[in-house]
Amino acid sequence: MTSIGGSSTRKAAKKEPSRWLQEAASEYLRKRTKVEEVEAYFAGYERTPLSDDELALLRWNAEHFSEALDEPALRPKQRCPRPT
Repeated sequence: MTSIGGSSTRKAAKKEPSRWLQEAASEYLRKRTKVEEVEAYFAGYERTPLSDDELALLRWNAEHFSEALDEPALRPKQRCPRPT
């Protein structure tokens, strides 16, 4: 069984075990906090009902957004020749 990060990684970095463990714990907590923040952000959307304006925008997108995709791509503007 190998440890998280492995002892070879710790030895290659020439770190004391307590220092390495402290850095690994800090990194774990930082990642975990970020995941919790993202989950809380999306949970807020689930708790808060959409406003009438937001619902209207979603309906409009569902009905009309595909029309925008069917149009040919716009060509870049032609550059005017420089006067000599």
